Amino acid sequence: MRTFPLVVALAAAVLAGCTATPDDATPSPPSTGQSVTPVSNPKDARGVEPRALLTAAQATTLGLDPARAKPGFTADLIDCRWPAAQPPVISVSVTVDTNPTRGGLTDTYLKRSTFPIFEPLVVEGYPAVRAEYGPSDGCTIYVGLSEHQDIRVSAGARSPTDTCALVKRAIAAMLTNLPPQR
Repeated sequence: MRTFPLVVALAAAVLAGCTATPDDATPSPPSTGQSVTPVSNPKDARGVEPRALLTAAQATTLGLDPARAKPGFTADLIDCRWPAAQPPVISVSVTVDTNPTRGGLTDTYLKRSTFPIFEPLVVEGYPAVRAEYGPSDGCTIYVGLSEHQDIRVSAGARSPTDTCALVKRAIAAMLTNLPPQR
């Protein structure tokens, strides 16, 4: 198995090809197509219950129903879904990945070719990417919290609405509830 050269090349790309950008700006495309801007203010989601990523007040402000939030599991990841208080949004969900053997947002970049929609961006100063398997009325944004941690925040809707704006507002709220990396 020859993973070591890939890891070295990926690490070199991450260290060499990164630029700082203002919130919500699109970073310059990485030369390898697979590097990620490093997280300058890492957060630590280990041990944080996904449901605690939004306070009841934050969920309500976002138009969600905090009383009906439902925790769950996706493979070896933990998640939570907040139903919307009213249409057209259906719900907002978050999936947390803190597995130290995975590469956080870099793993999403490595799967770039599987997403017909792949838009690198920065949300609240954190590297992120909107990655979708196809056009829909929903929006999914992956956010790098640290080198090996990320969250995936999604919103779905029954009719066209700016779900990405809602996802970005949810991410901003969630980031305030995460402690700095230990």
